[in-house]
Order: sequence, then C-alpha cells, then structure tokens
Amino acid sequence: MKELFPERYSVLLIGPPGVGKHEFCVDMAHYFLEKGEKVVFLTTERSPEDVENRSKTMGRDLSSLSEGLYYVDCYSWCLGRAPRAEGASKRNVLRITSPENLNEIIVKIEKVINVAGGRVRLILHSLSPLFLHNDDREVIKFMQLLVTRIREEGSFILAAIQEGVHSPSIVNTLTYLMDGVVQMRFYEDERLERQIRAHHLKDISVDSGWKTFTVDEKGFNIEEE
Repeated sequence: MKELFPERYSVLLIGPPGVGKHEFCVDMAHYFLEKGEKVVFLTTERSPEDVENRSKTMGRDLSSLSEGLYYVDCYSWCLGRAPRAEGASKRNVLRITSPENLNEIIVKIEKVINVAGGRVRLILHSLSPLFLHNDDREVIKFMQLLVTRIREEGSFILAAIQEGVHSPSIVNTLTYLMDGVVQMRFYEDERLERQIRAHHLKDISVDSGWKTFTVDEKGFNIEEE
C-alpha cells in the first residue's frame, strides 16, 4: 500500500486503539528512510526511545537509519523531562515543552524542514492527544497549516487518529482536509483478525476492499488474496 502514496499528498489513518496504527507508521517511516528520504516522526503517544525499541521488534530498526530521521517529541513532557538544548541529541530529537503549544510544534517542524533542505516525510502518531489539550478548532487549524506546508515542499504527511474518541464532525473535517483515508479495524469471524483498507485516495485508482494484516518480527505485512 505504501507504494501508492505520491508526493504532495496527505493521508489520514483511522482505527481503534491497539489495532496497529503505530506499527503502520513505523513501517512507513522505515520505507521512506530506506529510500534515502528525510523523515520527521511527530510522536504524541510514545517517547522516541519507545518508538525505536518497538521498531526493532518488528524488523524495522529505525535507529539504524537515524541519519535521516528526526523526532518532534510531544510525549516526554508528561514524564517530567526537560526539553533538550538544540543540537544536544545525537538522534535528532526536538522535544516540545507542552502539547498545548501547537505553535512550538510548527516551529520545530519548520526547523527540521530547513535543516533537511526542504522535502520531508512527516509521520504523526497520533493527533488524538492534541485534541485533549487544545480546542478542537485550534487543532484543525494546526493541521491545515501542516498539510499546506508539506504540500508546498512536495512532501508527504501521514497522520493517525484514534477511532471512537472524536466526534463525527471532527473526523469529517480532517477527512476533508486530507487527500486520502486509510482505515483499520478488528474483524472477528472464525478468529480475530486485523484488517486494513484504503477507503479513498484522491486521483488514485485503488482497491477499497479490506485486507488482513499481521505485525511480527518481519514487519507490517498485508496478506495478499
């Protein structure tokens, strides 16, 4: 599926907690890094250390590709960690003082874009905590700015959101802002499965049928029929 996403493109990833959105984001980041792209991983639900530890267990070791990887860390503030001085992290971690400061997040992402020389691949997991700390309208405005900025640079953005947490109006607005939507779900027949589909991708012909996926030491794997 990741081969479908073009440049100047934005995708919203929707699914219930625990279904595998984080693993999909890690797989996407690894894919772009292996291609020599610059990746910004904006993390709100795990620390950068946790992201990298998880990536190793699924055969997508992000630390081995750290030269092109930047973290904008919106999680560690809740652990009482002070923001690091700029340039102090060998792994390019820029910590945010509070998720309430959406402008600070924009500034840090802009800094990475400038350092990277323009085009980056932005992975955001996930938007949901930002809604807990900010007015809904402010987060929507934040996403509008991000999507516009990424498109200007000929880049790509994947933003995850938790299903069942937000009002339908918020999900509909985000769907309107983005070029495409990818959905995940738990499906129980004879056994419990996890499934994924491209609900729609603007200007791209795509099979919208549900496909089973697994996550193991070999990565994020979508089963072919």
